[in-house]
Amino acid sequence: MKNPTKILIAAFAVFILAVPIAAHADRIVTTEPLSQISYSEISIAVEMHASLPRSAGRDPQLLKRLRSGIEQAFDETRTQANADYREFGSDSFNPYSLTANWTEQFVSDRYLSLLEISHYYTGGAHGNTGYTSLLYDLREGREIALEDILDNVEDGSPALKAIARQLRVALIAEKMERMDYSEEEAQNDDGLNELKATIHTMQTFTFVPSREPGKVAGIAFTFAPYYLGSYAEGDYRLYVPADIFDGFLQPEFRDLFGSEPVLMETLTGYPMTGPVILLEEPRVSNHITSPLALKGEAPDYWFEYGVATVELYANDIKIAETKIEAMPDATLSGMASGMVRFLGEVTFENPQADSYGELRFVRGEGNSTGSVSRISHWINF
Repeated sequence: MKNPTKILIAAFAVFILAVPIAAHADRIVTTEPLSQISYSEISIAVEMHASLPRSAGRDPQLLKRLRSGIEQAFDETRTQANADYREFGSDSFNPYSLTANWTEQFVSDRYLSLLEISHYYTGGAHGNTGYTSLLYDLREGREIALEDILDNVEDGSPALKAIARQLRVALIAEKMERMDYSEEEAQNDDGLNELKATIHTMQTFTFVPSREPGKVAGIAFTFAPYYLGSYAEGDYRLYVPADIFDGFLQPEFRDLFGSEPVLMETLTGYPMTGPVILLEEPRVSNHITSPLALKGEAPDYWFEYGVATVELYANDIKIAETKIEAMPDATLSGMASGMVRFLGEVTFENPQADSYGELRFVRGEGNSTGSVSRISHWINF
């Protein structure tokens, strides 16, 4: 069977990764200043994409470990896809697909907390989603597990019981909001039975940045679809503040946790998988009125002469435009690397209350030809 394959690898300008995942593959390396290292492989049997954040390049061993995982996933998926294509033929075979993207959740001088989001389709009614987390100590060059952070993580230990109780509280609140359940319905949901005080339950965790720079406000635990509810419910990311488990911290981690969490919404766009805009304000998409404060973080390359553009649309008609200013000396949230704080305000005549709207963040002065130059945030007036 002929199986032509093309690999595309996009790397940021100061770090170029050019190791093909398949032998004899064509390679294209671009210097588009994306905040990620990207891999793609497309054939008649499978389409695969993966990416690493540029912070992975801060440690050669970490980069090697993540790259090896992508290569293995590509190899396994390609082998199975080719075998099934040969067996079933092109008429009855639906090409496989895989995306595996590592995204930053917390970045500091010492620690890097990453979450891999994987979407894969291998036939059937729909694809599936999976998550893998990794916490890395850049100073010591090693991965950190939950048992390194807490003093006792045996199943049923006081630390895990405290976290499990808070996970149930968080899930009840999420079910009430997401599923429009009453409190009684949420408390009787079968998903709560899966939140056991075991290390297996809590294996996918990430740090949540604190409002105090360099510190961690708590830990978020991520659960893939089907784990805590039906596939239609999607995944769940449940937050546990540090005061729930601070009495169980190992001595070396006691000074790392504290303060309130940073609350920002992540906006991204293809082909980016990490954040392009971290939006602090507006935090709620309903009832937007003039003047509207604009506050958050964007990648350093997003600004041209220190400014970028924001356009406001109502019912697909542009009603206002403004500039946001880069604040390179301002303290960052620690949610992602390579970011710069911005601040701005847009004024406009309020449209009808039932209007739908769009905040469009535009790179620089709006003349960029880069692959990511406009990011949308949907709002209601």
